[in-house]
Amino acid sequence: MKKKPLLYFLKAGNELTKILRIMRLITILMIIGIFQVNASVYSQNEVFSFKESGLTMRSVFKTIEKTSKFKFFFNDDLTNVDKRVEVANNLKINQVLDEVLAGTDLSYKILENNLVIISPSVLLQQKKITGVITDATTGQPLIGVSVKIQGTTKGAVTDINGKYTLDVPGPKAVLVYTYMGYLSETMTVSSMTSFDIQLKADVKKLDEVVVIGYGSVKKKNITGAISNIKADALENRAIASVGEALAGQLAGVQAQQISGKPGQELTIKIRGTNTISASINPLYIVDGIPVSDMKDLNQNDIASIEVLKDASSASIYGARGAEGVVIITTKQGKAGKTVFDFSMNYGIQQVDKIVDVMNTKQQAAYTIWNRNEGYLLTGGKMTTANSARPSTYQYPASLLDPSTLPDNNWQKIIFRDAPMKSYQFTASGGSNLGTYLVSGSYLQQDGIVRYTGYNRVNLRLNTTLNAGKFVKFGMNIAPSFSEEHNPDDESKESALHHATALQPWVAINSNTQNWGYTAGAFGYPNPLERLAEVHDQTNTNKILTNVFAEFTPLKELTFRSQYGYNVRQSRWAYFKPINVNQGNASNGSSNVQDWYDWSFQNTLTFQKVFFKDFDLNLLAGQSIEGSHYNNISTAATGYPNDLIYTLNVASKPTQSYTAESATSLASFFGRMQLNAFDKYLFTASLRRDGSSKFGPNTKWGMFPSGSIGWKVSSENFLKDAKWLSLLKVRAAYGKTGNNSIGDYASVPLLGIANYNLNGAIVSGLAPSSNGNPNLSWETTLTKDLGVDFSAFNNRVQANIDYYDNTTKDLLLNVPVPYMSGFSSELRNIGKVENKGWEFELTTKNLDKVIEWTTSFNISTNRNKVLQLGPGNAPMIMGTWGPDAYITEVGQPVGSFYMYKTDGLLLDKDFDATGKAIVPIMAGQLKGNFKIVDVNKDGVINAKDECLQGSAFPDFTWGITNTFKYKGFDFSIMIQGSQGGKIFYLGKRQLDNGTALTNQLTRWVHCWKPDYTSVSADKNPMPATTVDMSWDGVTPYPYGVNPSYNSTWLYDASFVRIKNITLGYDFPQSMLKRFYFSKLRIFITADNVKTWNHYPGSSPEADTYGNNTTTPGTDYSTYPISKKISFGINLTF
Repeated sequence: MKKKPLLYFLKAGNELTKILRIMRLITILMIIGIFQVNASVYSQNEVFSFKESGLTMRSVFKTIEKTSKFKFFFNDDLTNVDKRVEVANNLKINQVLDEVLAGTDLSYKILENNLVIISPSVLLQQKKITGVITDATTGQPLIGVSVKIQGTTKGAVTDINGKYTLDVPGPKAVLVYTYMGYLSETMTVSSMTSFDIQLKADVKKLDEVVVIGYGSVKKKNITGAISNIKADALENRAIASVGEALAGQLAGVQAQQISGKPGQELTIKIRGTNTISASINPLYIVDGIPVSDMKDLNQNDIASIEVLKDASSASIYGARGAEGVVIITTKQGKAGKTVFDFSMNYGIQQVDKIVDVMNTKQQAAYTIWNRNEGYLLTGGKMTTANSARPSTYQYPASLLDPSTLPDNNWQKIIFRDAPMKSYQFTASGGSNLGTYLVSGSYLQQDGIVRYTGYNRVNLRLNTTLNAGKFVKFGMNIAPSFSEEHNPDDESKESALHHATALQPWVAINSNTQNWGYTAGAFGYPNPLERLAEVHDQTNTNKILTNVFAEFTPLKELTFRSQYGYNVRQSRWAYFKPINVNQGNASNGSSNVQDWYDWSFQNTLTFQKVFFKDFDLNLLAGQSIEGSHYNNISTAATGYPNDLIYTLNVASKPTQSYTAESATSLASFFGRMQLNAFDKYLFTASLRRDGSSKFGPNTKWGMFPSGSIGWKVSSENFLKDAKWLSLLKVRAAYGKTGNNSIGDYASVPLLGIANYNLNGAIVSGLAPSSNGNPNLSWETTLTKDLGVDFSAFNNRVQANIDYYDNTTKDLLLNVPVPYMSGFSSELRNIGKVENKGWEFELTTKNLDKVIEWTTSFNISTNRNKVLQLGPGNAPMIMGTWGPDAYITEVGQPVGSFYMYKTDGLLLDKDFDATGKAIVPIMAGQLKGNFKIVDVNKDGVINAKDECLQGSAFPDFTWGITNTFKYKGFDFSIMIQGSQGGKIFYLGKRQLDNGTALTNQLTRWVHCWKPDYTSVSADKNPMPATTVDMSWDGVTPYPYGVNPSYNSTWLYDASFVRIKNITLGYDFPQSMLKRFYFSKLRIFITADNVKTWNHYPGSSPEADTYGNNTTTPGTDYSTYPISKKISFGINLTF
């Protein structure tokens, strides 16, 4: 026990000695720093002689001090001055010191006060280097640039102003400047004390690190099909959703803006549709944690987005990777001073396109003709008074003088120029102890349809903590709070639908319960009042949380444990008052949904280079995940008035519903990556998933993949091709799954069933589904061949891929014997394939005073069904009655299936007696659509319905040109889609020729009988100045024009100027006086111009189908908006 204090003091003494030595060393350096000026010329010519030989250095120094004004300073712990030396006589001071110190590691310095410093050479040579690092193009300071002394771990990092300070050991030291996305620079110190360096951006960053599942890899070493977008593609765009930034940017990734509703997330399809009945959505990963979607994410928090397109990349996610994987990595703080970033933008949105419908004058003329024509067909005469006709053929007398009527374009009445604004503030920084990033943002997007809008608040805290040399902790917390207002704004019977179809002569203060309805007009409620009075609000609260710990006992070995917990709550409240409910009672609804998702992952990563040429990376991991869902839905009527919309004041409940579900997923996975000789690349992965969604016989599945790459450019036979930066060929094969089906699809379920008990109706439960113990996931097998090319110092880079995806075990409902108690059972039976090409090209066209960069991408996909249920019977689906879609072997999923037309039935199709000489449908008249007799049986009926194309485009493409000149930058992005069709289901009311509602303007020019030789009592044409001549296309509205036919389909091709941005970065010289490190202003425009042949609002609209078996369907979709915004980015 008594030895411990003694041992303690001995240890303390040793430490004290070390501290004193360090203090001496510091003292020496301080003296050198204080007195370091040019050496004095005092006595430089004085000579010294020594009477004795074999003196110690200490004695030589004392002799000189006694005979001159020189004084010596040295540290006994750092210099061996008791060494004996031989010194000649009659030598000058510098000659004496050169002889005395020869063969030692000591050096000297003579200061102007005649003080002679004797010290190790390395200390006397040490000097301080300062400088500023800027971008070679913009002149802006670069924050966080690494400045290191080559061959050592010693270095510095630039601050917010791009400045750095570093002590170097001497003039031979070499400084290395490195920064992500820029070319490195090296400088030899020599006699310099300051280096201001301009770093040039790496044209294509072949050494850029790309995030993959549970890890990362250099872009030049990728063996799979991966596309990515960095933060700069997101930051300078006035967008409300992350998906908008993907549109037109990535080959093989179709980001489709199916609706223009505020806050609407885009539909993302990766390499086509690999399913028939399951979800087509990719798997989204945020900071390593699975999430449901990208909605409500703040794009300014994102550092990068990687899209894993093939199975070799996505199979590490197993049963959820069949539709691709989108990996989102958020920004982190960097070591250094605290950096503050503020950005804001304000813009105005305008409707991109309104549907071309009749004005009052046209609609009055058409209505009078239509009612007259209908009356004639019944045998009536024009001499009969309008009021004496049957009501069906009467028209409002006011239409005879349309100049006295309102002329309201109801679309323009409900549309508006809507503001959109956002604010973002971020603080980030850190030290050797850890890093932090704190951000907050607010977005307000008022809708271009009045009374619609989307507001969102995002908060984020990303932190890391270095708890010693081997342990690192981290935590990311990201709450978001959004509010949407969508009062019956789109789809069938919506305010937008009614605004398009309501007659223009209806007054703006008409068509409500209080105002009354306009006589003779259709009974749609006033669209503007409906938008104002209907309460339709959705509040969504999310919290994305993950914490992790990393343990690195060896530099080659890292263990990471990560836990994520995501909470999502959606609350919807709806109320429609009687005033705008077409005479129906007020009604209200409420729905609350909660999702609780958690995941726990553990990974072990080993990376080491063997024999200098074999870079091996091994990954082993395990994860478990769980999800719980709650739903409460209620509805009621019987409100005493319209003052309060909450359900507690309603007297008649009409719905009361609750539901719960839970799922779980357990996984084991591993991956090996090998890079041999920096030429030969190999990656193999394996994942085993067990899901609670599937049957007891098929709970577990294996998902392997493998890929290889060959850097041909690294071979000796191309060593003289200096112009070639990279030529790599790669091949991949893998297996992924899709488990996005019902949580309990594999088990027998019970449903509500009422039965009679002693004359009373009693509620009970009865089996509602059969269940299938063998139900399993859909499996996608992917083959991919690719070539990566880069040349001329990375000024030209191209990537090309060919893929062949086959998805088997598709989940389909198959007929079963009725003795089972059911008519069908869900089974794994179908098969579908997707094949296509992808090409990406980036060129640096100019890089001198003016920089010009072009990025281009194009991709094709061919979808085909290979197998369906028993007998490969086609799946024919209708909408609002008639057939419209078909999924059959040999054709794309969800193709259009309807009558084919061949112009109109004209005189040539009838004989002299008026009898048709071509097959026609019962009830058809001259001027109706001519339906093609597909089966050649001489009869037009449902057997003549046939395939009429699909919604799949032939190819999609995008091109971006960026120009930079000094502080200015200008970019223009154009996207396009060629081929494919869109089903305009809104024609049911807008394009059928009825006089009950307003119609597309073209119906003024519909086909009409020849009235030139008829008597006045047989001529239905109104007295009007409106041109009502036939346009050669629009049919006769009477008779039969069957629904649906090929005229309901339109070419979905379009070319769109997606974005134009002009920006300016202020020079650093101007900003220094204000203590800013960066100031950028910009003006940006989105959806500037779209060229297409679609009469609806947008050729991308797709809000009425299910994306698989009924895709590409538009029924009064909320139009997209054109936006112009001004923004500012400030860093200090």
